[in-house]
Amino acid sequence: MVKLKDLVEDLELGKVYTDKDRPPFQVKEETISEGPDNELFKRLSKLQAEIFKLLNNYKSKANVPAIARSFMIGLKNQLKKDKMVESINENDLQRATRIYNDFEDVIGKFGKDVVRITKDIEKLKGDKTDSKIFIKQYVKGINPLLAMIRSWFKGEQRRPR
Repeated sequence: MVKLKDLVEDLELGKVYTDKDRPPFQVKEETISEGPDNELFKRLSKLQAEIFKLLNNYKSKANVPAIARSFMIGLKNQLKKDKMVESINENDLQRATRIYNDFEDVIGKFGKDVVRITKDIEKLKGDKTDSKIFIKQYVKGINPLLAMIRSWFKGEQRRPR
């Protein structure tokens, strides 16, 4: 066990120490240009250039746009399958659109049901007083909810992907 007294005795007064200054913490510092991310990026850039050259060579011989699209879809799917990417952002927008459309459908059906019920109330009572109150409360409560979900959806559409 290391005692605090042993750690402090070889320190100079007034000097600022970092973890890198102390022997057990000394590490080789890598700059961004030396890191594994940079190496991977350089290698992927070279492969990208090779793929681009290959596609240009076959421009007149094959349906390059269709093949390139198919290749990219396959690459995205493989990356997703191997969990090298979290998700493909286009799917997020599609899901947001589906959620929004489902919400609009539910609200539309609910509005039709409210109108049907208020008409039944009018027939039962013989006047429109109660049905007007129901419609007024429905509109008062549903409009802020509609505004909120529409605002959310617009934000999802604008969110960078």
